[in-house]
Amino acid sequence: MLCKKLHHAAYRCRDARETTTFYTEVLGLKFSHAM
Repeated sequence: MLCKKLHHAAYRCRDARETTTFYTEVLGLKFSHAM
């Protein structure tokens, strides 16, 4: 089963850009919002 959508993810990370790149480019998820 492929992951097609992730409703909510809240992770503490050292590098937000690297984390965003992983979810969008590696997993193929669409970025929608950050606070």
